[in-house]
Amino acid sequence: MAPDQTGTQPAPKDRLMSCDPAIAVPAAREMLNSAKAVQEPLEWFTPAMILFQHEQRDEALFWFYAAQLRTRYQVIFEQGDRPQLLSIMLMTVGGPINNHGFQDPAKLLRTYDQVLAWDRQTPNPWRDRAQTPEQQAQVAKVYEGFEQLRLKVRNEGETLKQQALQQAPMVAQVSSQLRDKCSK
Repeated sequence: MAPDQTGTQPAPKDRLMSCDPAIAVPAAREMLNSAKAVQEPLEWFTPAMILFQHEQRDEALFWFYAAQLRTRYQVIFEQGDRPQLLSIMLMTVGGPINNHGFQDPAKLLRTYDQVLAWDRQTPNPWRDRAQTPEQQAQVAKVYEGFEQLRLKVRNEGETLKQQALQQAPMVAQVSSQLRDKCSK
């Protein structure tokens, strides 16, 4: 997507939908790394999927789990429709990205560690809020859930890998169909 007549570049959300990876991938990264992005982690799922579709799969894996962690955290403080939207994102974006991650459990565990390190170092607008004891307990459950996922991958990694490898052709076919639609 070229700049418009005034020389203004389209917004990252608009460039994100480009079929050209030279346009879509930088737009995804721009969205993920913007200061505004920290305020709405639910919006990280779409750039993560764009990265995945354009063969930036390990980066997509990281952002998928960062989005999941921070959105779960956010839901504790901001109700509304976020829980339902998170469920939709996990069902739609999660399938192919998780399949990629489970194909290499050791890499997936390293990704979890990277997400947790990133989470500690990156501003979190909800972390600094006054928290009720109930909210503190819910936040602890978010991190416990992440740790349970890590333990599951450690303990069942080979089984998860075999299941992911069996499903990989179907996931690849769906990804190919999406790319084909883009080229039409």
